[in-house]
Amino acid sequence: MDIEIKKGDVNHSDDCYEALIKSEIGEAYFKSFDAKKILLGGLKNKEIDVALDIEGNCLGFIWYERYGAFGIHTYLHIIAVKQEFRGKGIGRKLIEQFEENTFNKDSMIFLMVADFNKDAKKLYEKIGYEQVGIIPSFYRKGINEHLMMKTKPEK
Repeated sequence: MDIEIKKGDVNHSDDCYEALIKSEIGEAYFKSFDAKKILLGGLKNKEIDVALDIEGNCLGFIWYERYGAFGIHTYLHIIAVKQEFRGKGIGRKLIEQFEENTFNKDSMIFLMVADFNKDAKKLYEKIGYEQVGIIPSFYRKGINEHLMMKTKPEK
């Protein structure tokens, strides 16, 4: 699928909300929060990149914080693709561009993935992330978060 990835803005908030709220992490974490307000903050802070089709429709997003991991390294906060576009490589393209841009400035990327999100954990491991810890009940009681890290590839 031909997509363009660029900085998101407030005009993408409804599409980002739809992608998030209709996902496993949206179901687990964002039903009791004002997810639209949270996403607007990320969009206003220029922390969200969006995947757009050739007509400019937003298909998904990746949200990262440049100094979100320990105040030093980049933290991949959320990645979500609209339900009807999952499995088409959009998430992978978002991650690839994110990593390329990040490793121009940083030597490590961190993320957390919930223990119920086994497919995402497998994907992250496949593309070079390794588990460096487990944080029990970090976001929700009874859900463990796997802290994962990827270091800048050697050239």
